[in-house]
Amino acid sequence: MRGVWLREQTLFARGAALPFFSKSGMLALAVLTLAVALLPGQAFAETDEVTEWLNRAAAAAHRLNYKGTVSCSIFQGTQKARSDFLKIAHYAQEDKEYLRTETLNGSFRETIRINDIVRAYFPEIKTVRVMPSALSHAPPGVMQNNIQSDTKAIFKNYVFTKAGVERVAGRAAQVVVFTPKDNYRYEQRLWIDQETGLFLAGRTIDLSTQRDVESFSFVDIKINVSPPEPLVIAWPEPPSDWKVEQTGFDKKKNVVSDWRASALPPGFSKIAEETRHFAGRTEATTVLVYSDGLMAVSVFIEHAQGATPSATGNFSMGFLEAYTRQDGEYRITAVGKVPNDTLRFIAQGLARK
Repeated sequence: MRGVWLREQTLFARGAALPFFSKSGMLALAVLTLAVALLPGQAFAETDEVTEWLNRAAAAAHRLNYKGTVSCSIFQGTQKARSDFLKIAHYAQEDKEYLRTETLNGSFRETIRINDIVRAYFPEIKTVRVMPSALSHAPPGVMQNNIQSDTKAIFKNYVFTKAGVERVAGRAAQVVVFTPKDNYRYEQRLWIDQETGLFLAGRTIDLSTQRDVESFSFVDIKINVSPPEPLVIAWPEPPSDWKVEQTGFDKKKNVVSDWRASALPPGFSKIAEETRHFAGRTEATTVLVYSDGLMAVSVFIEHAQGATPSATGNFSMGFLEAYTRQDGEYRITAVGKVPNDTLRFIAQGLARK
């Protein structure tokens, strides 16, 4: 038993919204995308240039109207373990932002985000799950709770290069590479549309094995499209026999729990701490967020309430990696798109004081 929160997130990860389209995760899209070994290129000399690239991409992701098809893949060893294709439509209208995704293969899933609220529709179980966008991250990505891009930290932990211009979905894209300085993080390669700044593709590679971890790419895309007329920004109402579940809204920010990290992987520090109530839980879950300036790891600490201790170790949740362990009556789970050793390091280092 992995806990209620884990069951919710595993279910949501099977065909839900792409995390880099959620408003709270825009600037950190660079942490979500994938990479191969660094090609020869021109190194960034100034943090200002890195910030400019990330800010431009962040703005484009939620200000532009675009629609298209995205391919997402994850890998296990040398084999492709899973591929998903999603149809995407994004529109910005006055003070509202609208994103709709639907799966094109496998079981049908539809996800609609309006501003910071997400509704995920699961026809197979006749359920609509409603949650804040900060909890909606699914393929390909990591939990993005309150993460902010920190260029000083980034430069301490990564080397940046520009690796030429390539075509993605028929458009010219600047390739930007983030190469880690150690094995506690993955290398990232991003394709950024030269004209608009929109992220078009990405790859992540584990440098310790020289193997791909995941990838995403627009197969086709239209940018600056006109919204349908009329564009009604609203969630469709589910049939009367469907369940509607809400979770994670009553968070308390800037709390100070009695959980402390005795040690952290080099370059990581705590950037947020909060509590949330999840569906099916009588007690609040403590959420700790650690970042190296680019990547984020979220740790969920829940009271096991006398349940049989769950198995300790690494496991996958859709496009996410996780590590869980039992600490007395508490279950500690670290989630993020980072190497397993990093998740284990963070989870094992937490203790109550």
